[in-house]
Amino acid sequence: PWRSAWRRLRRVPAPRAHRFFMWQVLHGSLPVAARLAAQGRGREHDRRCHHPACHAAGVAETVSHALIDCPVAASVTAWAGSLWSAATALPAPPPATAGSFLAADRAVWDPGGFGELWDTIRLAVTYFLWVARCSGRDGGRAVPAVAVAAQVVHYLRSRMVQDDIRARVDAREVAAIGGQWVPDRPVLTQEGFWERWGSVLCRHGPGPSHDLQLLLTRSHPVPLPSI
Repeated sequence: PWRSAWRRLRRVPAPRAHRFFMWQVLHGSLPVAARLAAQGRGREHDRRCHHPACHAAGVAETVSHALIDCPVAASVTAWAGSLWSAATALPAPPPATAGSFLAADRAVWDPGGFGELWDTIRLAVTYFLWVARCSGRDGGRAVPAVAVAAQVVHYLRSRMVQDDIRARVDAREVAAIGGQWVPDRPVLTQEGFWERWGSVLCRHGPGPSHDLQLLLTRSHPVPLPSI
């Protein structure tokens, strides 16, 4: 499943840092505490998650724990499922597992025609969960789920703006103004834009310019996690 997941992610427009991070996840090379401890590295070979509840319980920080099972991760992944459900008007995905969320195994759960939106959301969620984990571990405190989800919202809003530009102008013009156009990727059409984002997260305003209006906020279509 990880090979098919990687092939799909290569088609999802995302920064290189996000792609490299998911490559590490899918290849088991993410430097989580349990892996560092097994290699004789890390802080006194402490393999425990740095979240206070997990650390007190002696829970090892594995990839699946850091990105799915840790209380912060569980809260953010549940919010991500609710966001996708609100954007697509479909039932929310099942609780995140390594197969459904990290490997995106379609045999475990299939998002149907909204797979690209789901991949975009979950890629952002896993990346910013890891950023928060590293920040929290260095700072000695856990970053709350609400802060991680806020970063995801900010990223998705910027992603919609860039995709709207791609859908409006020639690909060479997008590259000239710093967009994330890739030479072997076809120009994004208006139809493709709406297939990707739908009409719940954004819409075009009235008037001849039809400027993009971002409807995704910290409270719409679903509020950020409360913790």
